[in-house]
Amino acid sequence: GLFLEAQGGTICLDEIGDISPTLQTKLLSVLQDKEIRPLGQNATVKVDIRIIASTNQDLKRKMENGLFREDLYYRLNVIAIHLPPLRERPEDIPVLAEHFLDKYSRKFSAGKKQFSPQLMSLFMRHHWRGNVRELENVVSRSVLLAQGDLITAEDIQWSFTPSSTDFIGEEQLRLPYKEAKARVLEKFHRDYLSHILTIHEGNVTKAARACGLERQALQQILRRYHVRTGHHRNNGG
Repeated sequence: GLFLEAQGGTICLDEIGDISPTLQTKLLSVLQDKEIRPLGQNATVKVDIRIIASTNQDLKRKMENGLFREDLYYRLNVIAIHLPPLRERPEDIPVLAEHFLDKYSRKFSAGKKQFSPQLMSLFMRHHWRGNVRELENVVSRSVLLAQGDLITAEDIQWSFTPSSTDFIGEEQLRLPYKEAKARVLEKFHRDYLSHILTIHEGNVTKAARACGLERQALQQILRRYHVRTGHHRNNGG
């Protein structure tokens, strides 16, 4: 049905690496014969379409492991475009976030909303392991959960669930245990403290309360890891 609707145009196949071997065979047949057999019909129909396929997987490796058809791989791999991870192009984050905000505000009839400066700062520092899809999901939830027209970090702080790879990278894994542990702990403290200060706009008293610490204890930790509260205050007014 989708191929017929795309007749004379373009169809985008998202996450092509996830399709089953059966679907791979059917797709290859369409690409080779340029025709399809609509469901419930005996006759075939010629189709003239352009296919754009996307994936976040290594299709060449899947092909070498027998998980993706070699002939289909080369049929699709005419012009390959590598898009860097979202965390490597932070300049795109505000543009995409605003696009998704407009999209889901309209979809949910939520009225006009905007992100707080602190939340946008959090977006810019997040690793976005799920790339654009993760950003879209976070924004869509924020539209539903926001208490007012201004979406704050507090509205969606639960949406961020750092994976272990955010803290343990290849560099740390090559180090001796004690040195690797020290670096991972330092990164954890910096990220955690920056996150909690962003949510509370640099207010140490509120941040300490949220952490379950005395204000003086939190100040000592901030000094130890050279985290400055002034960088997390809202200077917009």
